[in-house]
Amino acid sequence: MENAPASLHSLDVNRVDMRGQKYVLQVAPEDCTGCNLCVEVCPAKDRQNPEIKAINMMSRLEHVEEEKINYDFFLTCPEIDRSKLERIDIRTSQLITPLFEYSGACSGCGETPYIKLLTQLYGDRMLIANATGCSSIYGGNLPSTPYTTDANGRGPAWANSLFEDNAEFGLGFRLRSINTVSACCVCWINLPIKSRRNY
Repeated sequence: MENAPASLHSLDVNRVDMRGQKYVLQVAPEDCTGCNLCVEVCPAKDRQNPEIKAINMMSRLEHVEEEKINYDFFLTCPEIDRSKLERIDIRTSQLITPLFEYSGACSGCGETPYIKLLTQLYGDRMLIANATGCSSIYGGNLPSTPYTTDANGRGPAWANSLFEDNAEFGLGFRLRSINTVSACCVCWINLPIKSRRNY
C-alpha cells in the first residue's frame, strides 16, 4: 500500500490471522451498471450520519477518473492465498479473488452473486454443467466469457447442455472426475517412494 494513490481508502483488517493486512472495497468504475444493489445491502453505516454507508452512489462524472487510477492500483495488489486462511467462511470467502467477473447479466441479476461466491469457495476445482437459460447467455456469450483464471492460469470448467439432458450431462462430469481421481491415486501408489516426495 506504499504506492497507493491518495484517493484510495483502506482499513486495517481486524482479524488475528490477518494482522498487518489492509481491507479495500474497490468498484470497477467502468463496469458498474448503477443498479444500486451494493449500496442497498451494505451494512456498514457512518456513526455520525447513518445516511452515509461504506459504499454510496455518486455521480459518475464527478469521480470516474480518480476511481480509474484507484482501480488500476487495486489490480496490482497481491491475491489472498487461500491456503493461508484458517478456514473459509462467508467473511473470508469475500477476500478470495472471484473467478467470475463482468458477466453482462441484467443489472441487479440475482443469479450472478451466487456464481461469484461458488467460484470463491471452490476456485479452479469447480465443474459447471450448465443448463440452457439465462446462465448460458451471460456465462457463455462467446467469444468472451465471465469465467476467468487465477494467477496460475486455472479456472472453473464450464460447458452447456440443453434442459432435457442436463442431469445426465452433469452426471457425466461427476463420473469422469471420479475415474480421473481413481486413476491418479493408482499412479501415485505405484510410484517409487523417492518420487512421491515431490508431490
